[in-house]
Amino acid sequence: MRSVLFLDIDGCAHRESQSRGDREPIQYAEGDRLLEHVRLLADLVAPYPELRIVFTASSVGVDNVGRAKEALPPWLRRSVMGSTHELSYYIDQWDGLSRFDQIVGYARVHEIQSWLALDDDNSSWPDEFQKNHVFLNCHLGLSEQRVREELANKLARLHSQEFQRVTTQHSWTQNMLAANGYIEAAGQAISEARSATEDARRMQAAKTVVLSCSAAMASAQSFRVTKTERNESLLVAFLGNGLEWSREERSAALKLLHYRVEDESKANTAPHEVSEAVSLAEAILQQARSWLANERESHGH
Repeated sequence: MRSVLFLDIDGCAHRESQSRGDREPIQYAEGDRLLEHVRLLADLVAPYPELRIVFTASSVGVDNVGRAKEALPPWLRRSVMGSTHELSYYIDQWDGLSRFDQIVGYARVHEIQSWLALDDDNSSWPDEFQKNHVFLNCHLGLSEQRVREELANKLARLHSQEFQRVTTQHSWTQNMLAANGYIEAAGQAISEARSATEDARRMQAAKTVVLSCSAAMASAQSFRVTKTERNESLLVAFLGNGLEWSREERSAALKLLHYRVEDESKANTAPHEVSEAVSLAEAILQQARSWLANERESHGH
């Protein structure tokens, strides 16, 4: 099982004050010792040669991955997969997403189920994902013994085969229960989309179906993405990837996704557009139900 360490270099492998002062991007000057604690990091991950590293720091965008790798020892450079910011080209309002949502989005796209994040941001992490998170003081980095001990323990736990086997089965059951809840919500919303007399209510209900189905598929695949407006594109990306949508299907779903009730005060939605939106929601719900049924069958349930 491939495992990944999501590494926020800023404040983790070196002190934050050294790297970015007034939150400017890291400067890679020749001869600089950018990562003053890189040896500590290397020692901690050395027992796990299969571990891969993904940069999450704001100062390590797509164009800076190569330069960031150069600061690592040669054997550790080979472990670097890339940067979460690779997804910024495909997901609307990427910079507005929390660090947690950026990480789970990357994990979903790359089908990573076994991962740990070393990060100095603790504000956006759900309680159930604290086991995947090592929080540290951005001014101390890896120099803090508590952090090194926690990272060592969680890496060992992450790579325990028995722990992975038990956790995978338990997580699958919990994930499917959450997915079923979202599908039930989608079923209720489609009923409202069919029966409501106001176009605005029908459109909003159809949109709720799409988002609920998206959340169901994300949950079934071990990801919890908060259903907030800024995360809607990420949720629908889960759905589109899972159902293998065509470009036209993605475009239709995104058009519905961008519908806002307040738009009705400016211009009424044409009746045929409302009917098309409801039909789209019905088709998506049917596809999502079939996908979940196949998931259960593949697990022998």
